[in-house]
Amino acid sequence: MLINRQVAEADATHIAKGALMRKSTVRTLHKLRQGLGRAIRHPDDDVLITLLEPRIPRPSGTAACQGVHTQQVLLGAIPARFYAAYQQAEEPGCKQENKVAIAQSLAALL
Repeated sequence: MLINRQVAEADATHIAKGALMRKSTVRTLHKLRQGLGRAIRHPDDDVLITLLEPRIPRPSGTAACQGVHTQQVLLGAIPARFYAAYQQAEEPGCKQENKVAIAQSLAALL
């Protein structure tokens, strides 16, 4: 379709990648909202949610991994009443004692 409009191949590739990224982001946002909604049914529910999606911005603002562009729009999936908890959340790889505690917790589950 873009070739018929005489768009350069490099520009067509850039446009197609942008369209796929937007579609992927919208789908991810929908699935994230759906998953959070299923975990949190009632105001008195307690739940621990671990977000491993590298496109979700970290609370500190640091990049999750090199070459991955964060999508601020994905933060819209976090309900307003939990946004403060998100901003204070621990990030992977922060402190050595946290790594030990997490490893012990995971070992207890196995």
